[in-house]
Amino acid sequence: MTAKRMLAALPLLGVALLAPPLAHADSSGHPDTQAFINALIRDGINPNPTNKSIKMGYRICAALRSGASQDELADYFTDDKTPRSTATTVITDAHACLCPDAPTDGSWTI
Repeated sequence: MTAKRMLAALPLLGVALLAPPLAHADSSGHPDTQAFINALIRDGINPNPTNKSIKMGYRICAALRSGASQDELADYFTDDKTPRSTATTVITDAHACLCPDAPTDGSWTI
């Protein structure tokens, strides 16, 4: 799965994806976008173009913060071209690198 394909699918999740990124992943309080890209590469996911992958990661974070669970997002991305394991990996990498403070169980809403 490419980041472009996942990014194209995200708007269907609704208003949650319109929220600005609020990620804080490194010790300086900034999201670690390079770590996110490196994690995708490590996990065998093509992050090119990287700017779209980063945008997708922020949208995943916004959806998590708006109450979507990791399972709901994985269900949404899973189809005949994207196995659930790939969707879960992208979501997990975004959470770990861009917004580790966001819940993954759908328990936090803004």
